[in-house]
Amino acid sequence: AAAACLALVLFSGIFSYSLYFTEAAYIDLDINPSRALTTNRFDTVIKVEAYNEDAAVLLENLDLQYKKMDVAMDEVISAAAESEVLQRDGLVSVTVQSVSGDGAALLSDVQSTVTASVSRYAAAAVDVFPVDGDTRSAAHEHHMSPAKYLAILRLQAVDPTATIEGCRGHS
Repeated sequence: AAAACLALVLFSGIFSYSLYFTEAAYIDLDINPSRALTTNRFDTVIKVEAYNEDAAVLLENLDLQYKKMDVAMDEVISAAAESEVLQRDGLVSVTVQSVSGDGAALLSDVQSTVTASVSRYAAAAVDVFPVDGDTRSAAHEHHMSPAKYLAILRLQAVDPTATIEGCRGHS
């Protein structure tokens, strides 16, 4: 009986750990520094990544891991406003990829969270849109956020001489 109880405790512990740390969504936020938040099925941030040095500096003083997504997003936007990265009449682009669960509900939650946070700090435009795994992977192959990658592809449709490498350093 003791062995069965021990096995049950171990199994439930491993299952709970796996459930908590399974990636459910990727939220990429571009103000100018670009960063990515990975959340689990409980809308808790389990991983934070910076796409460039500016984002790494901005994230240096923020402890976002294990916070709820809406709290973490507000802290990132607040820090961007304090460091004057979030500009008046600027643009905040957010891409959302849902790995599991309701992508439409997540997109709506992120839209309302980011819009509310940005409106407290600046009169910037907010653009939140879904991306698929292929787009996110292609963007990461070029070491950039999905929003920047898609913007460069749109630019290439208008100006075929534009290259991903040539535009990588632009905000």
